Order: sequence, then C-alpha cells, then structure tokens
Amino acid sequence: MLLRERASGILGFGTYRITADGGRTWHGPAEPVVDMDAPPQDGPMAGHAGSHHTTRVGPDGRTQQVAFSWKFEDPLASERYRRVLHDYTRRHNLYCHRRDLLTGQVFTAAGRCPPRPVSFGVDRRQCLVWDA
Repeated sequence: MLLRERASGILGFGTYRITADGGRTWHGPAEPVVDMDAPPQDGPMAGHAGSHHTTRVGPDGRTQQVAFSWKFEDPLASERYRRVLHDYTRRHNLYCHRRDLLTGQVFTAAGRCPPRPVSFGVDRRQCLVWDA
C-alpha cells in the first residue's frame, strides 16, 4: 500500500510512505521528495510556493508517476497575462517526474536524476513539460 504524504498543506513538502503489512509499519525516504521552497530558493516567490500533485503507481508497481503545477499564495502581477493573478489563476505550468518507490530516486521525463528534494528551481530547469 502506498500513501502520498504532505506536511503543512500546499506550502509543505511532499513525500510518500509504503507499507507491506497492512499499515502496521511504514517506510519511505528520509528527506522530502518535493519541496518547492527548499534552498537555494532560486525562483520568484519560491519561499511561498507550493504545488498541486496528481500521482499514480506505474504499471510496473515500483514507480510513481507524478504530475503537478506550482502555486504561490499571494497575488502577483503577471508579465505574461498583464494583470494581477488571484486565487486559482496563480497555478502555473505543468511539471512531471517519476519516482522509484523502493530507492526514492527521482527521474525527469528526459531520464535525468535531479537532486532531492526537488525544489522550485530544479522543477523549472529539469521537470517542466508545459509552460503555461
């Protein structure tokens, strides 16, 4: 059984836990897998960025496919849309990666292994698949 875990809501880091004994014991990576505000905070509003994830276990049963968009909580003037973005319009781009559930290793769509936790800057450089 697989549990996707999130600390502190949208702004918190994301990880996962696995159990093989019906939930009596759980194990998973020691550090977060995705943490949008992890150092070096090299993106705009990275200290206040979060992410919305959709996940599914791959057909091999060993990997987790992850697609997500990033979001920040405060209104922001958008150069692209030439207006201030509020609420649901502050969700941006589409990022994807795949996790090996046994080792915790993360792979991009291009097969690269970005450093963990995957931060905002790493996402922008290595995991972006659609720039919205």
